[in-house]
Amino acid sequence: MSLHRLPVFSKTQRQKLLRVLVVAMVIAAGAGLSWSEPVWVLELREKVWDRFVALQPRAYDPALKVRIVDIDEKSLVAHGQWPWPRSRIARLIESMNDYGVRLAVFDVIFAEPDRTSLPQVFRSLGTDIPGYKPPLSAAEIAAQPDNDAILAMAMGRLPVVLGVTLAKGIGTAAEGAGPSRKLESLAKVAFERRKDQRYLPRADFATSSLTALQRAAVGNGVLDVRSGSDGVSRMVPLLFKAGRQTAPGLAAAAVAAVENGGLRALSRRPGVAGVVVGDHWVPTDRYGAMRLYDSGSQRARYVSATDVLTGAAPAEALAGAIVIVGTGAEGLNDLRLTPLSQWVPGMETHAQIIEQILSDTFLTRPDVAAALEAGAIVLLGLLLMLATWMVWPALPPWAIAVGATALLAAVAWFGFAERRMLLDPVLPAATLLLAAALERFLLVLDLRRERQAVRGAFAHYLAPALVEQLARDPDRLRLGGEMREMTFLFCDIRGFTAISERFDPEGLTRLINRFLTPLTDVILARGGTIDKYMGDCIMAFWNAPMADSTHAMHACDAAIAMMEALEVLNDELAAEAAAEGVEPFALRIGIGLNTGACVVGNMGSQQRFDYSVLGDAVNLASRLEGQSKTYGVGILIGEQTRVAAPECAALELDLIAVKGRAAAARVYALLGNAAVAREPAFGRLMAAQTEMLAAYRAQDWSGASAAIADCRALAAGHWDLDGLYDLYEARLAEYRAAPPGADWDGVYVAATK
Repeated sequence: MSLHRLPVFSKTQRQKLLRVLVVAMVIAAGAGLSWSEPVWVLELREKVWDRFVALQPRAYDPALKVRIVDIDEKSLVAHGQWPWPRSRIARLIESMNDYGVRLAVFDVIFAEPDRTSLPQVFRSLGTDIPGYKPPLSAAEIAAQPDNDAILAMAMGRLPVVLGVTLAKGIGTAAEGAGPSRKLESLAKVAFERRKDQRYLPRADFATSSLTALQRAAVGNGVLDVRSGSDGVSRMVPLLFKAGRQTAPGLAAAAVAAVENGGLRALSRRPGVAGVVVGDHWVPTDRYGAMRLYDSGSQRARYVSATDVLTGAAPAEALAGAIVIVGTGAEGLNDLRLTPLSQWVPGMETHAQIIEQILSDTFLTRPDVAAALEAGAIVLLGLLLMLATWMVWPALPPWAIAVGATALLAAVAWFGFAERRMLLDPVLPAATLLLAAALERFLLVLDLRRERQAVRGAFAHYLAPALVEQLARDPDRLRLGGEMREMTFLFCDIRGFTAISERFDPEGLTRLINRFLTPLTDVILARGGTIDKYMGDCIMAFWNAPMADSTHAMHACDAAIAMMEALEVLNDELAAEAAAEGVEPFALRIGIGLNTGACVVGNMGSQQRFDYSVLGDAVNLASRLEGQSKTYGVGILIGEQTRVAAPECAALELDLIAVKGRAAAARVYALLGNAAVAREPAFGRLMAAQTEMLAAYRAQDWSGASAAIADCRALAAGHWDLDGLYDLYEARLAEYRAAPPGADWDGVYVAATK
């Protein structure tokens, strides 16, 4: 085919083709993520399924007769602190046997010999007390009953499953692991394919009960539960590899014990498909872990251990029950976070898994689910692409995406609520909505291309007024600037580092936004332009890009109004702190204002530039903001600003050479607007301040000190200038000790910014 015969697309077709390609790229990316299932996608799905569980928890059925005998605070008060003597544990087993308990499952490990056995007590006393002689002979001591033997005898009268924990390590002992013993009384586990064992959780060492106790028990079960990256326990492994042995999880061992059966692992490719426990087929992931279908914590599951020991427990609660024995007392319990966002004792997790197995109530994720979800994204995505190209007014792409989202959510909820099946509606829906949103966005760009291109490209970093000018006249978008007299404002939070330590990053961001918003409103309402935000600092200017003949006055008004807006914000923060019962704090700011000539315009490179200002007057404004803290005033202004805004109540403070600048600057504290300037109190203060400065610059230290006292009295009750006069008192003391010399011009050289 010759080149002149190739199809030529019109502008409209090219725009549609671009939108179709964007939709196709989003659909391909979404389908790829759904198929490949990266970690963050799996974590997102877990959050969605947690929400499903919260909306429809597993129904608790007390008739399943799975109970928890809790060694709770009440039991510890009645029978002494934990750990209890093994003889008392034996008595608890005897009591449960009297109640007709079917099986006792211990969420406790008896790893060491009981130290409260009488022979052990006498040995300990002999070791700890020099010269101690027991009241019994060695033969009599040896004849005393051993608590571990008493417990083993009790376990012979009631079937018991003991707990085991696993640990990984190198060498002869794993860090934190207890005695490493061969596990006894393990339920037999058969594998459909022996190589599936490599998918099971593996450990090198096991912390288990004493061998004699294991042999008296009918089973051993691993206590470990798998937690997600967010700490939520959703998966409970049913099988483990402990060295060369295959050990069941505690719940699986319990069910196998009551049904007098073994366990059989069924295969998928790759890994484990499920575990048969007695007569129950339990679906698992490829690692042999079963998903917890949370019913929430139920008070009816719990029976206090002291009620069992004293016979106060209701007989119907324990007769024929599988009982998990553990401690829920404060400081002793193993708390776990469940999908219902409840911290519950770990023994409750095992109880819930036993209930699920006995009732055959499981949550499953089909092996083909990822392929089905990816396929749904592709099929619905093709419909989106067709609607984008064909332009159906009655069925635009966004309507298809919204409808598909509703359909996907309904299918996923139906699968969960009716079939206990876990399907992901979020990633397919998010993909379709994102594709439709991008298509709509590109369409809007096409429809408003001339003006919106300029606004969209530069609205984030140019002043709004300038953006509008550029939208009307794009030729102005070039590098360069002009000289103009302007007023500049810098504002910064004092002690921001200490304040930031009170918050996490999200809380600090909210605080900064609450701080910047009202102050920005004040500046914009008085004709200012926000140049930039630098963390907690604001830089603004007046008289550009729009001309403002009274820019200094507007800047002073803005600074005063910013202080008033800050007080309103501080009142809100104080009220919130009081309501939350936390220590209150207040934000304090320093503001520097200066007026002078500078270059204003587009600064930067040909590739990227910003509308900003440049000049010595700008730098001095920044230095004045820093020095406001030195003088203990909220607003510090330069001499040019004072001259350009004579109506304001401005009090001369000093002649100062700021850091990085050789020339001295006369600085003033801005204490109020024109109305304040007309008040007699301000007039008297300004006269006393003038007298004080004259004496100070004439090196009349006594006269300056007396004038400072007058100034303090005149300022009291009107303005907080104690920091200023404390500064001058310190200088007078310094100059009395080391006079500055006859050629001193009254200029103070700042050592800091």
